[in-house]
Amino acid sequence: MKTFTDSAGQTWEMAVTGATIRRAEGLLGIDLGKLLEGKPPLLTRLHTDLVFLVDVLYVALKPQLDAAGVTDEAFAERLTGDAFFAAHEAFMSELTAFFRSLRQNHVAAAIERQTAFLAETFAKAEQIITGPELRAILDRQLDNIRPTAAPGRPVASSPPSPAVTPNPEP
Repeated sequence: MKTFTDSAGQTWEMAVTGATIRRAEGLLGIDLGKLLEGKPPLLTRLHTDLVFLVDVLYVALKPQLDAAGVTDEAFAERLTGDAFFAAHEAFMSELTAFFRSLRQNHVAAAIERQTAFLAETFAKAEQIITGPELRAILDRQLDNIRPTAAPGRPVASSPPSPAVTPNPEP
């Protein structure tokens, strides 16, 4: 069983069981047993829809949260930065283990592959955003929209401004 610590310093034990699946169906109207279905697939939503993920994490931990007197809103407040990431990681790890225990190795493999793919994608995006590649991309885009005429003269392809167009009526 994986654990994570929220931003209030509380440690939670993450587990995915049949009860978790039932709670998700009853409280959220989703079937966690069908991760590869939907548009987008439920598995994708677990990685890309943060509001949805907060709700799923709450459902997974609901018995512990209830016992500790932590409401859904209070729990969401405790999911900041690293704590949110750790909760997501713990949940995905337990979800993978759950499907492996059901001998649904294709679903477990899909979870692992998507998790790895998104981690690589986010790392590459961060490299682009923080590196010289972004400056080069922005410079190319600016070159496409910068006027090329001398200052004070309209660009040949631009229509004349109504403020400088002579009025044809006397």
